[in-house]
Amino acid sequence: CMTGKQNHTRKKASAVFFAFIMVTSMMAVGFAGFAGTAAAASNGSVAPADTGAGSVTTHTLTADYDGATDPADLQEFTAAYTDNAADLSDASVASVTVDGTAVASTEYDVTIDASTGDLTVDFTIGSTQSINANDDVVVELEGVQNPTDAASHNVDLQVATSGDETVAVTASYSAVIDPTLEEDPTAAGDNVTLTFVEA
Repeated sequence: CMTGKQNHTRKKASAVFFAFIMVTSMMAVGFAGFAGTAAAASNGSVAPADTGAGSVTTHTLTADYDGATDPADLQEFTAAYTDNAADLSDASVASVTVDGTAVASTEYDVTIDASTGDLTVDFTIGSTQSINANDDVVVELEGVQNPTDAASHNVDLQVATSGDETVAVTASYSAVIDPTLEEDPTAAGDNVTLTFVEA
């Protein structure tokens, strides 16, 4: 009869509707879970005090935290000098600041792997270090030797907080050849010819 068919059609429609709701809900939960651990966009920079190629200098590493958790517990700051972007054999951390406030050296641990160019500043050994949205983490890394080639080099910066949230950015800096180190064609023993042309 028509009533039976209508009831059957309603049941099928209801089943499809509820199945759609369940799938949509699971997708929403999945995306929400992914968003909690995804790397957020950030600003970062690498500023050498001396940009001369081959110079031993201090690099100021800066990464801004713009994660969703505000405030959050700062866990780790890392810098990866990829593709021989610098020699960290004699490098050491001179200072660390969070939003302009100095962090005592007893509040973090530093690991430098010169073979891979990796720096890790671990904040979990001391008291909880809080960080707010738009705060920046600044690490002064001294004793860094710039590459000997005049080129742009990348450094991958990351700020990790509690809740497995990581803010990542790739910064770059350029090493340049000091023009005073290049051969001077007018050095003693070289002849220089001047030609005057009338206007």
